[in-house]
Amino acid sequence: MDSTGTRLDLLTRLAELARECPERQAAVSVECDTADDGLTYGHLAQATLHLAGRLRRELPAGGVVIVCGANAPELFPAVLGVLTAGMTVFPTHPGVSEPELRRAVAGSRAVAVIGDGRTLRVLADVGLLRIDLGSATDVPAGVSAPSWSDFDQMHSGLLLQSSGTTGRPKIVRRLAPALDAVAHAVVAAVGLRPDDRVLAAIPLCHAYGLESAMLGPLVAGSCVLTCDGFPPAVISRAFAEGGVTVFPGVPFMFQVLAELDIRRVSALRRTYSAGGPLPAGIAEAFTRRTGVRIGQLYGASEIGSATFNDPDEDGFLQSSVGRPMRGVEIRVVQGDDPARPVPVGDEGQVAVRAASMLNEYADDDTPALTNGFFLTGDLGRLDDRGRLSITGRVKLQIDVGGLKVNPLEVEFVLCQFPGVSECAVVPMRVAETVNRLRALVVPDRGQSGFDVAALRRFARSRLAAYKVPRLIEICDSLPRSPTGKIQRHALAET
Repeated sequence: MDSTGTRLDLLTRLAELARECPERQAAVSVECDTADDGLTYGHLAQATLHLAGRLRRELPAGGVVIVCGANAPELFPAVLGVLTAGMTVFPTHPGVSEPELRRAVAGSRAVAVIGDGRTLRVLADVGLLRIDLGSATDVPAGVSAPSWSDFDQMHSGLLLQSSGTTGRPKIVRRLAPALDAVAHAVVAAVGLRPDDRVLAAIPLCHAYGLESAMLGPLVAGSCVLTCDGFPPAVISRAFAEGGVTVFPGVPFMFQVLAELDIRRVSALRRTYSAGGPLPAGIAEAFTRRTGVRIGQLYGASEIGSATFNDPDEDGFLQSSVGRPMRGVEIRVVQGDDPARPVPVGDEGQVAVRAASMLNEYADDDTPALTNGFFLTGDLGRLDDRGRLSITGRVKLQIDVGGLKVNPLEVEFVLCQFPGVSECAVVPMRVAETVNRLRALVVPDRGQSGFDVAALRRFARSRLAAYKVPRLIEICDSLPRSPTGKIQRHALAET
């Protein structure tokens, strides 16, 4: 707390780092040629303050600002500048379609967007303040930056797009204290240090990337190496030459790395996976190749990072997602009632209460919590050491390369195409760690010559690329239960 009001610990830490070690690297692209490229903590602090000052001058207090761009150093001052200004930041994947982006603006009531050229063009007619993401790192010559004491973060917050459970995706709202809580929890669980170099190949616009590759490293004073996507040659070079010490990834990334000839990873001391189950064979192959064991992290947009499985711990169990992180309580419960925990070792629904979890859904009046807990929709077990293992899903979402897709969202879009009577979207396994989407479409009765290519073009114009089904099949009907529900498991098995 300072004289102006509430201050985020994250930003207090940034101010300390800028004062004590201004030349330390904060964020640098793996494509940079020299150690002098990227952002130092001194530069990051100045750019953050300048952007916050502009936002405060031009926008109403407490407004929502969308930040949309690929993984790059300029995302850091963009996100932190919005938070510093006492506003709500809404990171958005640069691959979203135009309709999805417009829905995000409408659902969040955004007043501004900081984005790449494509994003600014798409939203040119919406009436938002538009700021080029590339200018987020600007520190105007001869212009004094505002002081940290000019701002407070009483109304700061974060919006994240949830992939939903059994309904349409929702926009999650997490308040400033939740961001501080999850950043400190990640530092404590992972053991982040000031001398760490964290490779950020997971999207910084999603909860996992934001927490493990931006907020946590900031609190620790680490350096983040940003990477747009997962190009194997670039990643191999980053491990060999970039001194990567910490790598948060998703299962398919570890599958790729296990097959690459990455010999020089001597600096790597901590790596972990999230976003979906990590097959034991992939984990073993990676460890044989590198000598480093893979931990696991479990979380969600609504709750933040919740558990961590420490690979250096005695009795490490690869199949577990670990113990609750700082400020997190885990229960495995019967049905939808957090007050009815199941016995240790029994399967039930995973319920979470955490200092890092959401306050509400920004675009939906549905209650987010049940008796103070968030029901994740995941099935799991707790063992006698408090370790959680995920055994299945109550909810429908499908993991596609570490990104979650709600099939109901895709089905809603496909059913808007003329001539589609109904459809179902199910996972299609293309590799041990990789799913794609398969759509089964029932045309209107009596229709012939259904145009699958036109339907695919329609979907591409309205959905992010990873949400567009890889395979679209035409069928006469969908299998249903006696109560009329589509039997998705039967579809997935055909």
